[in-house]
Amino acid sequence: MTTKTSAIEVAGLRKAYGDLEVIAGVDLSVPAGTVYALLGPNGAGKTTPVRILSTLLPADGGRARVAGYDVRREAERVRASIGVSGQFSAVDELLTGRENLRLMADLGHLGRRRAEGVVGRLLERFDLVGAAEPCGRRIWMRCSWLSPAAPPLGPLLGPLLGPLLGPLPGPLPGRPLRGCRHERPVLRRA
Repeated sequence: MTTKTSAIEVAGLRKAYGDLEVIAGVDLSVPAGTVYALLGPNGAGKTTPVRILSTLLPADGGRARVAGYDVRREAERVRASIGVSGQFSAVDELLTGRENLRLMADLGHLGRRRAEGVVGRLLERFDLVGAAEPCGRRIWMRCSWLSPAAPPLGPLLGPLLGPLLGPLPGPLPGRPLRGCRHERPVLRRA
């Protein structure tokens, strides 16, 4: 089912909650190195496949592979191969943006030198340098500074661990156009 160049392979994927079937025989193949989006209104069944592919939810039927690993039988390998960034990513509000990204890099075992480079590039590309450093007293530039109108830091956390799997927000109010314009190439390199 999976080739060496496939990031995601799904065949006949099914999931139901009681009598409500939310995924009915989905087939999907996503080549490695591509950006792929599931589009649809609220309740259309976009999050459920992401939860299955990231091993957070078991499928009721079908087969799914991520990075060449079976999501059911090789869940630990799948989790070690991907970074997941949810719609509402958890950032530690007591840390600066840079500290949050460094923490995620540490969890991903990137090594100090590589982590510093990746974190710096992500912050610059997404126009978040201001959220990354303390200003005067440290408390003023914590992640709590990121209001709903501010550019989101959360979606940058997933790519530090591996190929991104999860919902990314589209261009939202308050999100700098510079960050949106560069988002796709950065995600491909992350």
